[in-house]
Amino acid sequence: MSGRIPSTSLVKKSDMFVGRDRERDTIVKLLLDDTNDGELSVIPIVGMGGIGKTTLAKLIYNDVKVKEKFHVKAWVCVGEDEFDVLKMTKAVIEKTGSSCHSNDLDTVQNYLMDKLAGKKFLVVIDDVWSSNREGWESFLTPFECGCEGGHVLVTTRLDPVASMVKTNHNQPLKLSLLEEEDCWSVFVKHAFFSTESRDRSALEIVGRKIVEKCKGLPLAVQTLGSLLRTKDHESDWIDVLNSEIWEFSEDESKILPALRISYLYLPS
Repeated sequence: MSGRIPSTSLVKKSDMFVGRDRERDTIVKLLLDDTNDGELSVIPIVGMGGIGKTTLAKLIYNDVKVKEKFHVKAWVCVGEDEFDVLKMTKAVIEKTGSSCHSNDLDTVQNYLMDKLAGKKFLVVIDDVWSSNREGWESFLTPFECGCEGGHVLVTTRLDPVASMVKTNHNQPLKLSLLEEEDCWSVFVKHAFFSTESRDRSALEIVGRKIVEKCKGLPLAVQTLGSLLRTKDHESDWIDVLNSEIWEFSEDESKILPALRISYLYLPS
């Protein structure tokens, strides 16, 4: 187990970075489109660890137009746990403001189906690793029965998972790396704050080189920016620029835990 903290749907100001407007607008448009009302739509967001899948899902989940359209919204983080259909179904029920104490899958699924009947709903399933098709199809059953414009948004690092969960009319949205100027905007939000003890111009020169070294990966930019937020001297920033990723402790950096999980899931 990685010990990672599960994601939540809350959006911080630091999450509101540029560079994903096009992807956000694309998915929001799909969610607001009534053409396929009556059919369940599953939209996968796929990409490497730290590229911003969860952040993008948060921005979509909290979009004003999305909030206005959907009567029921639920955010569930799976992580590396086994995809437990009963546990996941009960988690969605809890997000509707109800609870179901039964451990019988039939009872629980019928309860969820009744809660969703006649309602437009959006469910985000964040960080899916399991490619268990039977389990996934079983989980979707309550959403498909009596569906009134339901959408499920899935984030995953794995292409096979994205291919498994997508519905026929939706192609997986594969996230690319950020442009360097967008990375710089993210870095500035995390690394800089107003203080007279800093020589901002000197730090910016080094900061630009650090951002270039991150090669478009938002998690790396955020992590190193946050690490440098309390360091006022140019020499400290140069040390970070010249460091290798494994030299940072896991308390300082979320990059190594993120990479380790992907490594563990590599085929033998």
